Amino acid sequence: MAEADLDHVLPSYLALVPPTRIFIPSEIPFEKLHRSLLEKILLLAHANPYPPSPDYQQAFWKWAINLLEGLIANDTDLEIDERIYERYTSLMMLGHSHLASFAPPQKGYVTYVWPKDDQAVNHGGFEGYHSATLLESRALVEQGTTGLRTWGASFALAQYLLENPKEVWENTVLELGSGTGFLGIVTSVIQTEYNTHTQLWLSDVNSEVIQRCWSNLRLPCNTSSSHPSLDVLSLDWSWAMPDSPEHSQACALAQNLHPDVIIGADVVFDPSLVPPLVATIKLLLSVDAERPSDRHALIALTIRNQTTFDLFMETIRNEGLIIVEKAVNTERLLFGSNKVDVGDVRILYITLGDVEDQKTIS
Repeated sequence: MAEADLDHVLPSYLALVPPTRIFIPSEIPFEKLHRSLLEKILLLAHANPYPPSPDYQQAFWKWAINLLEGLIANDTDLEIDERIYERYTSLMMLGHSHLASFAPPQKGYVTYVWPKDDQAVNHGGFEGYHSATLLESRALVEQGTTGLRTWGASFALAQYLLENPKEVWENTVLELGSGTGFLGIVTSVIQTEYNTHTQLWLSDVNSEVIQRCWSNLRLPCNTSSSHPSLDVLSLDWSWAMPDSPEHSQACALAQNLHPDVIIGADVVFDPSLVPPLVATIKLLLSVDAERPSDRHALIALTIRNQTTFDLFMETIRNEGLIIVEKAVNTERLLFGSNKVDVGDVRILYITLGDVEDQKTIS
């Protein structure tokens, strides 16, 4: 059996895929699995400065030890390296201390990898692969915000951008609701690959999220750390509302940013935020509207509540904006494991003017 049969284990571990969802061939020899777990995961240099959360590591190594012990059976000539047991034991002790303190879920780094091209065949040292490393919360909501983790629609939009790099490689890009920075890192990788390095703006409104985003973008392991034209800013969508006291400031900011492409993922989840979000998109699209432009927004939405999604679509149309749905093959999402389940995601291409030459893709 080829070593490649276990190539998916490392990216699954780095992306915090639940161990029970990591496929291990039933006929795998003990020696191959043991060597892979020891050399590619336990001794992985990347995991020293950027380790997954301790609770995930504990669950992973418990699962791994059970697999290895099952393969040993009654063969007394085989044994598990003591370093694997030592890692698991130290994590157990840390876990008991954490539970006793009634602390919130532990933070940890998550690393998503994706192939540079279709010829990439292994993840050893990420050779042949791009990566994005993020310090994230595993809680759905932390410190009153959902922005401290990466959500499913971000993976779908990232896949779309990788398949359509012209969207961002020579354009000034502004992301709305950037969260921990995953899409920003993917965009910076595309711009770096094509050696364009056009302006890339990331934005959010929560100060903790902005700080986390900036820290992730500047991690030395991320391509974004060397991007020469990348900035993070605070952007309050409510300022774009026509009756907002800060509307004039929002207009000035839109003129200053002057984005060619606006991107955003999982930004429609609260009905009360729909009007200010749409107002922000329209304002950004309206910069120099009298001049010919292909300025547009690409918004990826996971439909969790049909009523909220319908409200967004209705508000967009009431503002005179044009919507074209774009297709993305979610079966090909390979950000860290065999498949990322993103749910029912729609990618919407939004413009101000007439788009008769566009075709809705179902």
